[in-house]
Amino acid sequence: MALTPGGRTAFVASSGSDMVSTIDVNTRTKNPADVTVGPAPFDLALTPDGKTVFVTHNNPLVLPVPGTVSTIRVKTRTKNPDDIAVGSGPIGVAITPCRQ
Repeated sequence: MALTPGGRTAFVASSGSDMVSTIDVNTRTKNPADVTVGPAPFDLALTPDGKTVFVTHNNPLVLPVPGTVSTIRVKTRTKNPDDIAVGSGPIGVAITPCRQ
């Protein structure tokens, strides 16, 4: 799970359904439209500006193990159509602010 800055919206990975759900934390309600991200979403992280969610895909029961990371635009709750290819079976993801 990952929370947007300010804690208003939670993004939750559901590896069994290949979806990411969003929950309004204040009202404790799930948005009825999930975001389809692909096989076995596992871990989530939000960029510090709260604009993008990164989602790893990892399911050791599915071979070959996907080696991708999806991104979701927070404002529109839409997945970028192009996944990022990474090594086999990514588990965790963390984001740190860039220094300029």
